[in-house]
Amino acid sequence: MPSHKDWVEFANFDLISAKELINVKIYITAVYHCQQCAEKILKAFLAFHNQKIKKTHDLVALVDLCSAFDNSFIKLTETAGRLKPFAIEFRYPDDLLIPDKDKATLTLEQAQKIFDFVKQKITDLETGQKSIF
Repeated sequence: MPSHKDWVEFANFDLISAKELINVKIYITAVYHCQQCAEKILKAFLAFHNQKIKKTHDLVALVDLCSAFDNSFIKLTETAGRLKPFAIEFRYPDDLLIPDKDKATLTLEQAQKIFDFVKQKITDLETGQKSIF
């Protein structure tokens, strides 16, 4: 079973990939990597808590699972819902909606928000820090 550190590393790879793809104007793949970043960082939190990682792309469901350990995750529900469709949308040539730079940039910001939030939670737990929020 991969460690939580492995999940964090792979989430970061997806975040870096999304940024680079936006830079070279490949928005369709960038939004997919944004969703993947959020999915993997949420799974990192579950792995940190020694939970079996289910094969799912449902970010809202993953936020719900994380909320069982820390109810502050609930505030990620709306953002996760916005990223959730990118696991499958835009991946095939018959899709009619292709993201533009603005959509890809917004999606990256949402993925970054989830990544930063979860990574900080894991870091705080690893170091014994307690959030004042």
